[in-house]
Amino acid sequence: TLRPDLVVVDPAHAGLIAQLESAGIGSYTYATGSLQEIFDHAARLGAAVGMANEGQRLSSVFAERVAAVQARVTGRARPSVLLVFGRRPGAFAELWVNGGVGFLADIVSIAGGDGLFADLGRPSFRASLEVLLSAPPDVVIEARADADLETLMSEWRALPGFDQVRVVLLDPTVALIPGPRVVSTTARLAEALHPETVGALSR
Repeated sequence: TLRPDLVVVDPAHAGLIAQLESAGIGSYTYATGSLQEIFDHAARLGAAVGMANEGQRLSSVFAERVAAVQARVTGRARPSVLLVFGRRPGAFAELWVNGGVGFLADIVSIAGGDGLFADLGRPSFRASLEVLLSAPPDVVIEARADADLETLMSEWRALPGFDQVRVVLLDPTVALIPGPRVVSTTARLAEALHPETVGALSR
């Protein structure tokens, strides 16, 4: 009823795409894997809405800003990083962690960290606590909206072998969305992994 010219659709909604097509409405799907694909989509979506130059400019700006972050941390010691974006509150059950591919894995690497499961060819998986205890990371990143940093730190440091772990809290509504804010997330994470760069990355 809104009579749109174009609808941006998650590719998981194949039925909706077919319905739009039958109604004569164009659609743009935005499946994202890597960080570079997010930048590419800015250019492609710009072209799809008749603003190709603006889309390409945004894509280039995003890539340049992320490259600047990477340059700042290149050559520094790389901590091992565990990125957690799901677990039962107050417990270490139903643990969902980051794997070795996808934009989140790219962000960790560009920010100067080595993903704990970087050799795993999946973007995420459900991990057991036993697996984590066998190889404690240097840094735990949690994408949570329902906890404070002090509480998370006390929970993680109570685990065997995790008494010295650093804990970083990220806003999941920003960090887990494959959109323009991946640039600020990369800079935020780089400063968390390499505190000596604080201030320099935001200039």
